[in-house]
Amino acid sequence: MPRKQLFIDSGEMKSGIPDLFKIWGEKNDVKIVIIKLKIGDYHYIEIDDEDNIIKEIIIERKNLVDLLESIGDERITNQFENMIDFMNISDKNRAFLVIIGDSWKNTAIEYNSHKENPRNIESYFASIDTIITNFSVNNLPAIQVPDTKRFVDCCIKLFNKEYENVLKHRITIDHSNADKDNFTRSVKALTDGLGIKTAEKITKHFKCYEDIINSSPIIISNLVRIDSDKKESNKPMKAIEHFWNDCKGIKNEGENNANNNSEYS
Repeated sequence: MPRKQLFIDSGEMKSGIPDLFKIWGEKNDVKIVIIKLKIGDYHYIEIDDEDNIIKEIIIERKNLVDLLESIGDERITNQFENMIDFMNISDKNRAFLVIIGDSWKNTAIEYNSHKENPRNIESYFASIDTIITNFSVNNLPAIQVPDTKRFVDCCIKLFNKEYENVLKHRITIDHSNADKDNFTRSVKALTDGLGIKTAEKITKHFKCYEDIINSSPIIISNLVRIDSDKKESNKPMKAIEHFWNDCKGIKNEGENNANNNSEYS
């Protein structure tokens, strides 16, 4: 029988969640270790009789406020990169982002009300769209659960490789061509470094991601060119190319999600 260990980040103690895992660990012969983790909040490992690691799963837990804060201070970017590096170490490694909570709009409004410099509420959703999309296209599912009990249940299923039961709660961003508002919002997120006016020109000219991809970075650059009478330079070409490549990734997201679901089976 493999030896099972669950390492829990010490910062999780105040949430009360480790106590729930300790009860589960006692019943299922899983050693629970509280430690400061470098990656994720929960790190599950199974080791065989010859001390070979046969399974490793990392879970990054976020509640909605923490997600917004991590977007604001860019922690989520570093966490994302660390999870990618972990996944690349071995094909036995899996990583997941699990978000607790379901009242996105109310949470964003409440969070925004306490900010010294409040943002447009839609900008929060645009940022979340981008984060979820980046995780998805890199084979890092983002899963949403309503409360801490469901979070623990979700983690246990992931530890047991019951992926099919969990991935039905996977968060997906609808980039369908029919949803013009969502398309506009997502483009604004992807063109964050280029400005709102650039996003408006792009969404006015193109109807969907496929239209963008069928053009080229040069065409897009000419489209968003600043009026010559303003005596300003063109938008940086590298930023345009980065945006175009992001659009290619989003267009393939549906296909990638289907492949990812089968890979986790």
